[in-house]
Amino acid sequence: MTGLTTVSGDPITIGVGSGSSVKDLKRKDPSEENKKLITDVIKFAIHNGFNHIDTAEAYTTQPEVGDAIKGFPREKLWITTKYVVSSTYFQKKSFTPTDFIKQSFEELGTDYIDLFLIHVPPKDESLYTLESLWEEFIEIQKTGKVRYIGVSNHNVDHLKRILSVSQKHGVFPIANQIKYYVGSEHKDIVKFSKENNILIEAYGPLTPLRAPTPNSELDAILVDLEKKYNATKAQILLRALIDQGILPITASFKNYRLEEAIQTYKFELEPEDIKRLESI
Repeated sequence: MTGLTTVSGDPITIGVGSGSSVKDLKRKDPSEENKKLITDVIKFAIHNGFNHIDTAEAYTTQPEVGDAIKGFPREKLWITTKYVVSSTYFQKKSFTPTDFIKQSFEELGTDYIDLFLIHVPPKDESLYTLESLWEEFIEIQKTGKVRYIGVSNHNVDHLKRILSVSQKHGVFPIANQIKYYVGSEHKDIVKFSKENNILIEAYGPLTPLRAPTPNSELDAILVDLEKKYNATKAQILLRALIDQGILPITASFKNYRLEEAIQTYKFELEPEDIKRLESI
């Protein structure tokens, strides 16, 4: 679907994330019990069909990912991580992407990263401009320490600035990870990304199911499609993105939810049903 594969040549799956509620659990209570819970969830996902794991510096979950992948062939996994210049959670002044890659190797127990993302565009007062940060990402990729580079939470203007730097070096972003789901805004970002061969990775793909006030029109369509495809609402929302060339990233502490997500590959939506969903 994406054309991206692990080193072993396997197409990458939906991503299993270690952010959102997973990172929140560790931040709230970094006990050994909670760390083991995170490791066990990721390990379960790997052993049940997921080969794509999404983590980040800001999540602080790289050590748990590292524990989860021990004993599993590294070349059959796709690991994405993200660097943030500054955040309210981290108080740092000169921790560079190169520093972080070294830390990632230690925490993950690996000697390469499949996809390395700029987590959010740097602020004006940051150590880097967006352009200078992307320059360093390009240099890191050239060392062979990361296979691909990309961005996260970048809008069209940000992408244009990134691409202007990429043109000079012939090294381009392969992904932009944004919050996206059926009926979401940001269709301009999706359109621009596709036009420039940038894969949209969608976190929060099941947001419509968790809205305080459900969209009755969307829910009626989902109920109809549940019966038509013998699938759950969650599977339909995930499949609608996959069928549009968008790669979802999901997370859950419930094993049956992960099993449900990976089974999304067992069916496809008809084009007219995708149009119904996207008309909301």
